[in-house]
Amino acid sequence: MGGHSIKIEDIFLRRIERKLWQFGNSPPKRVELAVLDYLQIQGWKGYFSEHFDFDRTILIMMCWCNRQSYFDDKRRSLPHENLNDYFNFATDGFWNHGLHKLSQANLIQNAENFSVEVIPKILESWQKRGVKGLAVGSPYFSKRDSKSRHATDLDAELLASFFKARGGLEYYLDYLKHFHGTESQKLKNRRKLLDRKIRKAYNDDIPRELSLVLLDGTYFQIDPSPDNHVRGKNISSWIGEISNLSYFDFKDELIKLAQDLQRHLEKLSTTQTRWTKKADLDLIIWKDSVVSVEIKAPNDRLRPHQREQLEYDNKNGIHSWVIKVHEQHQTDR
Repeated sequence: MGGHSIKIEDIFLRRIERKLWQFGNSPPKRVELAVLDYLQIQGWKGYFSEHFDFDRTILIMMCWCNRQSYFDDKRRSLPHENLNDYFNFATDGFWNHGLHKLSQANLIQNAENFSVEVIPKILESWQKRGVKGLAVGSPYFSKRDSKSRHATDLDAELLASFFKARGGLEYYLDYLKHFHGTESQKLKNRRKLLDRKIRKAYNDDIPRELSLVLLDGTYFQIDPSPDNHVRGKNISSWIGEISNLSYFDFKDELIKLAQDLQRHLEKLSTTQTRWTKKADLDLIIWKDSVVSVEIKAPNDRLRPHQREQLEYDNKNGIHSWVIKVHEQHQTDR
């Protein structure tokens, strides 16, 4: 256990069907939600991590919605559902195609001016506009199809209490500084400007061999997150592909950018922070601070990456734990 013991709590719930459990007089639910009913009686607030991600919701509110021009805008939907895309499509981001007019500095400034009192105002605007999608939470899944989650599923008081328990504005500004700082954004902008220069030099008629190498490079856009990993090809292999090409305009500049990008991605991937994520645990709950709980039904074992996350939390003073659910029989009542 790496020297950090994992707290295990045993509870008994009534089993209604194979996948339905019940705590007290609450309606029967899947086991994670039935345990959440139990925890709420103990004074915890929380949500099921497969349904919501309050960090993502709050960060989008902070960076995109905390400005008067947002409330003046009549657009019904949000331009992006993930925080990374707001920076990738910023005026100084790699993918900017005029979808929005804010720079990384504008997005950060909006966040710096944020306060918990703004949450109800932003959420009300979302609900009136009919905002739905990943910015709100994960879709509802059924046997036949999926349905986007609507902003009416969110509660302003619950979001506000989560914001405070997380550590308030200071916590989220530290997060943005780490994952969406000036260095990351400069690399994204360099990649965009260099791509444009190469295309202009060839009048958009880029040789196929070079075009394929540039396309491979799109795998290495900076996509920062707590569980950052380099997707697609190994970036060292990509640098090798560039080096092996015969000389072309801006070849040296592209290699230098790729090397700088490699160093930055490696730093993000290897640096252990309070946001480092080994696994998504089942429940996110809070009183004065935010912790996680992994739920284990009978015959369900703790997986290695879940154990690693629990140990990492405890190492960093986050008292996450495991709740093992047992079937409540008639004699147990």
